[in-house]
Amino acid sequence: DPDALPELLSALKHSSGTIRKAACLALGKIRDPRAFDSLADSFDEIRELQNDELTQTFLLSMVKIDHQ
Repeated sequence: DPDALPELLSALKHSSGTIRKAACLALGKIRDPRAFDSLADSFDEIRELQNDELTQTFLLSMVKIDHQ
């Protein structure tokens, strides 16, 4: 649901990795190009968490949005 975009973008900054991952998955499904910059802006912070699964989810979502 594209109407959920603001809440999903906000969830990218949540302290819980599980919530961040869920937001990334949802953003990848929505494929709204407006989400790309927020994902990209959050990526360095996600990498610093050293959570490979979360990092991969972020990258996959970015690829899905960029290649729609």
